[in-house]
Amino acid sequence: MIIILNNIVLAIIIGLFLGVIVPLMIYAFYLIGINRKFRMSAYSSMSGNSFFKTVLNAGNNGEFLTFQVLESIPVYKKILANVYIPKKNGGTSEIDILMITENGILVFESKNFSGWIFGDENSAMWTQSLKGGFKSRFYNPIKQNNSHVSALFDYLGDVPNEALKSYVVFSERCELKKINVDQTKVKLIKRNHLFDAVKAEVMYSDFCLSREQVDEIYNRIVVHTAINSRGKVLSGLLENQIRKDLGLCGSGQEMSFYRSIIKNTGIYFEIDGKAMLKIKGLKDSKLQRVFDLIEDFIKESAGSKGRNFSELYDKLTSAEHGFRIKKGIIPFFIANSKINALEKLTIENSNKNKEMYGELYRKNVTLQVMGWIVIGALTISIILQLVLS
Repeated sequence: MIIILNNIVLAIIIGLFLGVIVPLMIYAFYLIGINRKFRMSAYSSMSGNSFFKTVLNAGNNGEFLTFQVLESIPVYKKILANVYIPKKNGGTSEIDILMITENGILVFESKNFSGWIFGDENSAMWTQSLKGGFKSRFYNPIKQNNSHVSALFDYLGDVPNEALKSYVVFSERCELKKINVDQTKVKLIKRNHLFDAVKAEVMYSDFCLSREQVDEIYNRIVVHTAINSRGKVLSGLLENQIRKDLGLCGSGQEMSFYRSIIKNTGIYFEIDGKAMLKIKGLKDSKLQRVFDLIEDFIKESAGSKGRNFSELYDKLTSAEHGFRIKKGIIPFFIANSKINALEKLTIENSNKNKEMYGELYRKNVTLQVMGWIVIGALTISIILQLVLS
């Protein structure tokens, strides 16, 4: 009887090991490999997306995979992600990925979809069909990207229309069904064919820019990326002398960040024309609690050997502590807190305009995952030894 029970227990443990632990270990190794590629890519610094925000979000992950393919093309190029081009009507047009080369400016719309895709160039809506009969409709990506190309053409002004190329990139996991498209106007392509298509485009195009012109166009556009806009607001907050509206003007993305996070919340105010910031006496009690928590964290860190900012992020983003703040907003609140604790903070200003403290969530990911694997393996080993002894 005891032998039978031992065999049953052993069978259950082996089943759990093969059905749960092994898949988790395989997935962990997969994440390690992806994280290595992620750290080698410029996607994070261009988009502002962290590793987990990228791999756990289908849209962001599709952008990253497309971005990675473009990085591997052996031509002189500048690649941007999440670009907000100002439109004539005062709004913005959001471009997923933009690649500027000596042989043209390529505008990419990324669709990381699976299943069957139905549509045509002139339809307003396309359809995604998945197993089980589930269907969803989405706006025609060709029309969507055409609007991006048009906004970019208007913004640049002095670049010929033929220099702008439209690409709609779908995942290799989908199947494009019955889609009629004039490929001379737009390239509708799956990601596994992207490298060859773009390489042929940029190497055999008649249009030609000098490297100086490529750099000039890049400098005109990079100011409208999300990560650059956040950097501008952070720079304004970290100046010793606060300027009116943090020195920002116009209607770009940085003004949207500034108004929604700093001005409309009452953090920024003016007395007799003098610009000032405050983190005490705010009308919003929840926001006041945020600043109190940050201030306490900085004070406690000043007298110790140092604390990881992930502790602070965990509290501010968790529902348990009643905050649930998005990670991308936290650096603005930390920057505001420098009013009372500047001498206790060390701020790294990266040339790539990386989101302040965002790297804290990307460091040591490999070590953490390896730690989980080792702990899992040791646990299984101990259990097996106890059962078999």
